[in-house]
Amino acid sequence: MKKMPLFSKSHKNPAEIVKVLKDNLAILEKQDKKTDKASEEVSKSLQAMKEILCGTNDKEPPTEAVAQLAQELYNSGLLVTLIADLQLIDFEV
Repeated sequence: MKKMPLFSKSHKNPAEIVKVLKDNLAILEKQDKKTDKASEEVSKSLQAMKEILCGTNDKEPPTEAVAQLAQELYNSGLLVTLIADLQLIDFEV
């Protein structure tokens, strides 16, 4: 059984973050009625990516997670999509 954190953020691995981000960017591109939820998920995914890349105040970024995230971004072609869809992402993100 998978443990669900009660009070802390769930930590997804880089592959899951990239998949969620890619799926939600596709929803934003379609401009259908789920865009509010998709925009929120894009924001969460980008924040999770930032934590992997920059670490947090109390710990350095894990080298293997940074490498895995970079590889997932490259393999999925998401970086190009992210740049192309930049106008669809909320400014604060």
